Amino acid sequence: KTVERVQDLEKLGDGFGNVTLTSVFGGAVLGGAPFVETPQAMALSYLKNATEEFGSRWAYSINVYPYYDPGNRWDNHSHTCNTAITRGLDLSPAGDMPSTLVLFRQKLQELTGRANDTMWLTETGWSSPRADTLAGANLQMAQCANFSTEKVLQRYYDEVLNWNMSLGEVQGPDHIFYFTIRDSNNFGVGEHFGLIQTCDNATCKMQQNYLPNTTTTTTTTTAAAGGNTTTTPATGGNTTTTTSSPGNSTTPAANATTTSTTTAGTTTPTGSSTVATSSAAPVTSAAAAELFAELVI
Repeated sequence: KTVERVQDLEKLGDGFGNVTLTSVFGGAVLGGAPFVETPQAMALSYLKNATEEFGSRWAYSINVYPYYDPGNRWDNHSHTCNTAITRGLDLSPAGDMPSTLVLFRQKLQELTGRANDTMWLTETGWSSPRADTLAGANLQMAQCANFSTEKVLQRYYDEVLNWNMSLGEVQGPDHIFYFTIRDSNNFGVGEHFGLIQTCDNATCKMQQNYLPNTTTTTTTTTAAAGGNTTTTPATGGNTTTTTSSPGNSTTPAANATTTSTTTAGTTTPTGSSTVATSSAAPVTSAAAAELFAELVI
């Protein structure tokens, strides 16, 4: 099927004959020598054939989720999971996700005899709130109260964005794709890896709970006879509105309402919104334009 689809692609015309090709695997593929080979999952045969057929056009792709690591355990004699969270957030070569990629790279070298084949991390992320699928992968982490918090999701996202993709003594991935933009519902099962909950959200999960210095101030004022109305930013970014009469002190009055939302000194009238957006995927060391020429089979 893969060969047939590639042939269909190449019939589209010039330029499609050099498109990078891939097929994505999960972590279970690593459970063989070097990859899984059973009647139900002939991953090793598939990768051998792809290597022979497509050569350097082929990208070896894997999804890695520290969130689902079956090896995560409660801390000693407690239902906390700080050790598992710390290892999941660690993007040094010894951390959960990078160490899996190191193993993948080593197995690729065993397969092809090369140390620099194109390698993609096609999915990684953290769910908040808890994914319905977590209990089936690791019941202890599903029962750990702080494992699936938005704070941990934010930390993991930050770590991935700031990671230099180094794997120590082996070559790191060429592309990283962060999962995902919005929460998903797969065959009725809820997963919450998204930076936003739905496509209708105007702010992401981190904006809703972690933007600093955001307050809403409502001040009721009326301009006194012959007076002036002045609006001045207060310390901390809030806005106050007051009125004054010539020669009189400035005093708040009644009957008129001004509502504003302020963030670090910026005033936005209620009824309009300011949305900060961040591009989540892919994180890559190659030219962004190349992404549009990639084919995932």
